[in-house]
Amino acid sequence: VAPHTGATAGSWNIDSISGEFVLNGKGQYLGLPKATNNGELGAGATEPDFRKYQITLNGNKLTAGINFGTGYWQFKFVKATPSTGVVKNAEAAATIVPNPASQRIEIVNVLNVKGVKIFDPSGRLLLMSIEKSIDISDLPDGLYLVVIETPTKQITSRILKSAE
Repeated sequence: VAPHTGATAGSWNIDSISGEFVLNGKGQYLGLPKATNNGELGAGATEPDFRKYQITLNGNKLTAGINFGTGYWQFKFVKATPSTGVVKNAEAAATIVPNPASQRIEIVNVLNVKGVKIFDPSGRLLLMSIEKSIDISDLPDGLYLVVIETPTKQITSRILKSAE
């Protein structure tokens, strides 16, 4: 939908205080391109420099919402189930050991780790690391989402943090 061509670079982050997913970059969008924090873009409108979404994650379902004061946009995304077959890339599925863990986790089966992020079930970023071995001893017991960034992809896994 014009003027959203995908030609501009964008980035995203999760605001650790508000829990909001912030999408940066003129014309970038998640879901419907016309939904903004100010309502809906009309013909000839200027694209916003950023958008903020309230994010919740439940299993393979991500819900994103934009509250713009007089209304609320809500988008539901469901991760597609991959087709059955042989995995040709060994990095397609990372292994995190031990799982469950109480003190440290180790990422194996991934050669080039650029970064690791650990999120709580609501999508709030709790830890970031560039190491394959991560201290999780300060996290409360519970289920966490681990996003492993490599030079070519992101790999998502879950871990269970439990007391010894």
